[in-house]
Amino acid sequence: MCRLVHVLIRVEFSVFSLFTVEAPQSLYTVEYGNNVTLECTFPVNGKLKFKDLGVSWEKKDELKQVYVLFKGEEDFKAQHSDFKGRIKLLKENLNLGQSLLQITDVKLRDAGDYRCLIEYGGADYKTIHLKVKGILCDLQLSEN
Repeated sequence: MCRLVHVLIRVEFSVFSLFTVEAPQSLYTVEYGNNVTLECTFPVNGKLKFKDLGVSWEKKDELKQVYVLFKGEEDFKAQHSDFKGRIKLLKENLNLGQSLLQITDVKLRDAGDYRCLIEYGGADYKTIHLKVKGILCDLQLSEN
């Protein structure tokens, strides 16, 4: 005896239920040695619950971990040595749904694509490009 079972899967999409990370600016240009603040935004919908929040910034093209906030706690263990002592997340802006990553004393090697990943009920990411302007010097070597 065979029975045909119909399974109905109902999927409802609501614009309000989708978790979306945005990048107000997709390209940043900074002079070598200066500071820059990269930004991505996310929906908070009320008071932010830090224990539910995950923030990760990584240098995408080289898979270098830049910054991690897991369950509201900063974790610098996996941070790449290129960024040690030069990174700060402006945590006071998280309540506003802003992940602001400050890079100080920008180096030429900092140029590239950065991924901002936010986990807060849902998860999404955006990619931001950082361009670094440097000064080229024409050096002349002489033999004495």
